[in-house]
Parts: sequence; structure tokens; C-alpha cells
Amino acid sequence: MNVFFSVPLLFLVAILEVGLQPHLTMLNATPDFMLLTVSLWSLMQGPTEGTLWALAGGFFLALFSGGPPLVLIIALVPVALVSSAGRSIVYGERLILPLSVVFVASLLYGLEIFFLLKLTGWHGNLSLTFEHRMLPNAVYNALMALVLYPIFRQVHSAVSRERLEL
Repeated sequence: MNVFFSVPLLFLVAILEVGLQPHLTMLNATPDFMLLTVSLWSLMQGPTEGTLWALAGGFFLALFSGGPPLVLIIALVPVALVSSAGRSIVYGERLILPLSVVFVASLLYGLEIFFLLKLTGWHGNLSLTFEHRMLPNAVYNALMALVLYPIFRQVHSAVSRERLEL
């Protein structure tokens, strides 16, 4: 993991998520840029680097959003692990893999946050939250993955080439 690349990127993603997320709401859904970043990078780099990105990204997200810090950090780690499961077939040209990985990761993330908040005493209804928040977010994030995946592939190949040249 190139710290000079990943830390500023995750810092920027956290700022973008906190700053832009409210303005990009469509049909009660908002994009989760940190989830997309961690999920797509884990898909390409594997569980170790994905977990490190989840920890750092969750920290920055908690720092800027004012949300419950441990909830945001803890919820991103399983996302990285689940997303990295498709790593062996990531180099195919089909976009269905990142779309489905991000969709599943978004649902997992939403469920994790829901149950972690329930542990803190929050009173929420799972069926309403799932129907009105988690599912629309998962669809929105999956559609965003279609746009962001080609960009992540280019960044990944540039970073990989840089490692080979060293």
C-alpha cells in the first residue's frame, strides 16, 4: 500500500462524501463514496489492502461526518473482506462483477450500521429502513460503480506499473 497515494485519497473521499452526499440524493438514496472506494479497491487489491483502506477510510469518514466513529470503522471492514472475494476474476471486461459486488457490499454495510446502531439504543424499524434506505442506496451505489469502476481500473494499473518500475 502506497501511503502517499492512499491516505490523501481516502481523506479526499471522506470530505467529498460528507460535502456532496446531501446534494446527490435521488429517490431517498445517497451515494456512499467511501464504501465504493473501499469495495472497488478491495476487489482489485485483495483483503489485506482493502482492510487497511477500510480502517483508514472509516476513520476519516467518522472524523468529518460526526457519526459514531467505531460504527463507521467497523462496518467498512467486512465490506472490504466481502468485496475482495471476487478478486480472482476481476480482470474480466464484464461490469456485472463490480456492480454485483458493490450492491451486496452496500446491503451488508447498511445492515451492519443498522444493527450496530441498535446496540447503542437506537430505535429503528428494519423493514422500513431496508425498504426506504438500504435498498435504494445499494442500487444507487451499484450504478455509481458502473461509472467509477473503469476509473479505478486505470488507477490500479498505474499504481501497479509504478510498483514494477521501482
